[in-house]
Formats: sequence, C-alpha cells, structure tokens
Amino acid sequence: MHRAPRLQFVAGKPVRFDDLLVECAAGVDIVEIATIEPFADISLALGTMAALWRFRSRWDIVHAHQPHLQTVCTAIVARILGRPQVTTFHLSPPRLRGVRGFLARVWTRLSLAVATERVFVSHSTQATFGTSGRIIYNGVRIAEIRANLADRDTIRRELGLEGVVVGFIGRRTQSKGYLDLLEAIRLARDHGVDVRLLTIGSAIPEEAPSLAKRTDELGLSRWIVDLGERPDRLRYLAAIDIFALPSYIEGMPMSLLEVMAVGLPIVATRVGGVPELLEDGVDAFLVEPGDIEHLSDRIERLAKDPALRVALAGKASERIASFSVRKTVADYVTTYESLLARMRRSS
Repeated sequence: MHRAPRLQFVAGKPVRFDDLLVECAAGVDIVEIATIEPFADISLALGTMAALWRFRSRWDIVHAHQPHLQTVCTAIVARILGRPQVTTFHLSPPRLRGVRGFLARVWTRLSLAVATERVFVSHSTQATFGTSGRIIYNGVRIAEIRANLADRDTIRRELGLEGVVVGFIGRRTQSKGYLDLLEAIRLARDHGVDVRLLTIGSAIPEEAPSLAKRTDELGLSRWIVDLGERPDRLRYLAAIDIFALPSYIEGMPMSLLEVMAVGLPIVATRVGGVPELLEDGVDAFLVEPGDIEHLSDRIERLAKDPALRVALAGKASERIASFSVRKTVADYVTTYESLLARMRRSS
C-alpha cells in the first residue's frame, strides 16, 4: 500500500520553519538533536544518524543541505536502508587552512559522491562544484512578503530615517562586501548625496571589532541604523529606497529574492547565481566584487533619479514571479517522485 507522504525534519538546534517547510507544515515532525561542545559537528551527525534509524519506518527519502559531516552520515543511513538521499548544494564552502580546511574538502567530496541526487541552487553553484545534478532555484512566498511590509512613513519615523536609505540584509562580513558598502556610502556622502544605511543582520565575532573601527574611521556612525538580527525583518524593507548586496561569494541569495518581491531597486555584485537572477541595466545594476567606485556610482545614480529607481524596481518585481516558493516546492516534489519511482523499479 502506498502511504501518504510525510516529512520528518531533523534539526541540531531550535529551528524556524523556512518557506519550504511552511509549505509542507501540516505533515512535519521535528526531532531536535542535542549537540555537545566542542564536538558539535560530530554529535549532530551521529545524533542525526540515530534519529533517522529510529524513525526509519516514517520516512522514504533523506534530504540534506550543504556538504557537511551530517550530510555524509545521512547518506550512509539511506544507503544501508536502500533509500534515496538528496543533497542541495547552496554554496561552495570557504577555502580554509589546516585541519578545518582538509575536513571541509573531505566532506565536500564525500557529499557529492554519496548523494543519490545532487541539486544546485544555480548554474554557477553547479559549476563551482564541477559535477552534474539538477538545478532548482530558491523561491520565496511573494504575497506573504508583500503583506508583511510596514507603512513606509511610519517605519521611517520609528527608525529616525531621512534622505535616501540604502538597505543591507545579511551577515556584516567582508565576504558579503559590507566593508565595501561602507566605503561606497562614504564616497556618496562626500559627493553631496544624502544616503543613509539600514542594516539587518549580525556581525561575526571575529570581524565585529574591525567593522566598528572602520565605521568610526569613516565617520558613518550617525548615518547608520543597525537593527541586528530581526525575525520580523520583512516589515523594515518598506523603509528602504535602494538595496545593496556587494558580496564576493553567493549561491542564490534569498535576500535578493525578498527585495525583488517587495519591488526595490538593487545594486549587487556579479557573483554566483546573481546574474542568473538579474540583468545589469534591466532590472538591477550589477558591478564587479571589490569595485567600490562603481558600487558608489550606481548608488549615487539611483539616489539622484527616483524615476530610474521605479523602473528597475518594476522590472525586478515582474521577474520575481519565476521564483515563487510554490515552483521550488513543485520541482523538489518532482525530484522526490522520480527517485521513488526509480527505487520501486529497481527493487
């Protein structure tokens, strides 16, 4: 008898349902895995294996994300039970040195080798891993994002924002180009353009002191509103005039999808899957990573030209229709059904 599909979700820490899980939430069970420091990765991987084995009568497919030890361990359980394992690769791991770098390379190679089906979030991501697989783009809940926006005037008064507001969402790290953005904002202000910066997200502890120091050196502290991590971040998008994501590395950034759904003009770097999502001069401005002058120039141009902001934002808003979460879910369901059918034929 064919049983109704049910999703078993295994987590290593308290989780927030993301878009994909919310879509399936009525059939989700959550098993939280306790981790032990300083062996969090190992305890998470072994705990996940134990949970998958314990609940083996309640799942048909294992779906893991990114090349981690946990991913490899899920594939081992799936292989033992003769079931498919899907891994979604979002981003190639950073190049680390020493033991951590060696282990990252090992988990990457093993994760690619043992997956029954490899999924990549962009063609660029697939190219960085250098192997075959399916392309399934990330998607967002477009209507829900728009419904969560606050009133623009109200939110700007609440935050004390005036002038043209440049928004940044994500970790404030150099890999995300945050220092470059600070330099670009300083250049724009030096050219007489009244731009402010609204940031949503955290700084990693190792980089936080240098970010604070550079902010002070550039004299930007009074022009920045930092909200930190906000679960209600979507409501604050209403305060933004221009969104900037000057990253050095990306897969298919969710923040860009969210601001496209809202209808904001975008300045981003030509990295990862961004050029598959946006076209320079059509629905966004794209610059090369590290090109601070070009980044600042595009921000200034948008700040001075409200009509251009409306035009780019409108095109981006039209483009987002191709990246709805329903399409992403449908593509994954098709993948699952194909794997299960293949498994039944071979048994």
